[in-house]
Amino acid sequence: MEISSSRSVALIDIEGPPVARGEQFGRACRDQIKAYPEILRRTIAHESRLRNPVAQAPSPSIEDLVNRALRFLPKLERYAPEQVEEIRGIATGAGVPFGHALLINIRSEVGVFDGMPADGEGCTSFAVDRSATHDGTMLIGQNQDQAGVMEDLVVVLRVTPEHGPRMLMATFGGLMGYPGINDAGVGFMQNSLTNSVWRFGLPHYPMKRRLLEQRSIEDCLAVMKASPVGSCGNYVLVDRNRAVDVELTPDSMAVLASKEGIVAHANHFTDPELKKDDRRPSEWEDTLLRHSGLETLMQDRRGMLSASTMKELLSDHDGHPGSICRHHQPGQLAPVKTIYSVICEPDAGRMHLRLGNPCQGPYQVFEFD
Repeated sequence: MEISSSRSVALIDIEGPPVARGEQFGRACRDQIKAYPEILRRTIAHESRLRNPVAQAPSPSIEDLVNRALRFLPKLERYAPEQVEEIRGIATGAGVPFGHALLINIRSEVGVFDGMPADGEGCTSFAVDRSATHDGTMLIGQNQDQAGVMEDLVVVLRVTPEHGPRMLMATFGGLMGYPGINDAGVGFMQNSLTNSVWRFGLPHYPMKRRLLEQRSIEDCLAVMKASPVGSCGNYVLVDRNRAVDVELTPDSMAVLASKEGIVAHANHFTDPELKKDDRRPSEWEDTLLRHSGLETLMQDRRGMLSASTMKELLSDHDGHPGSICRHHQPGQLAPVKTIYSVICEPDAGRMHLRLGNPCQGPYQVFEFD
């Protein structure tokens, strides 16, 4: 029997220079940070093929994972040295080795050196511009689908840096870059994508943190163009003026306009050129249903969409078990489900978050003030 999650998600406030922010984050999330390497070791095989579809090797030890994470350090130091300082602070605050804190901010990218196998992970994301909502505001959100054991690591992080916009993100203890919004009106959500290319490049997470430091979609696109990522990913973006979707690979980037103010995306390429090299795992076949289903539901309610409406739509079970609201599927070694549902109102600086399946209970509300 599947149990509805009843845990409240903690709000973690951090501020000041990078090292101080990291120490605050590390102290507040010490238990999640210490637990994360073992959870990653158990789930890494289920995430890594989303980066590299070749599948051979068994799961590595925690020591192997940490050593692999350290191989990415020079790339992070060149791309975002201030983030490396924040990670050092996380390690200090949590009382763990630096390599453990670094591993949290690289995640499944460490698993693709040997092309380890994975079960399916998938997310369903959306964005809505002012023309399609009932009150003329922007909306962005998603159902985050991963191995169910990741639920215990979920926190909301509110960042007040020395310079630039404040940030509010739904993330895991110790992970600095994950979906959310900033107080400049920029927001992003994410989806896994897979093509035939994987190279030893920049993990996506440092770039995700950079996205929340920007003030417009144009700024975000410039960040993506300048980020030498080693794998694929999809990004739903909003700012004060519009909503777009971006399919990003190590070799190219496709910017896709909204359809009458509505963006929906799951785990397959939709750009005509990029989809020629779509290598999604077979267990992702429900991506087509989730994408078309959410897009249709949103278009049917165009002009009436709101945070409340999206809570209803993200709870849809059409096509179960591979539905928008995903529940545990029997037979999976590390069952994939919706571990949280998040809906953001960037104009109001507000995030609605439901830990676990959105169909099973109310959302918590988090704000900048």
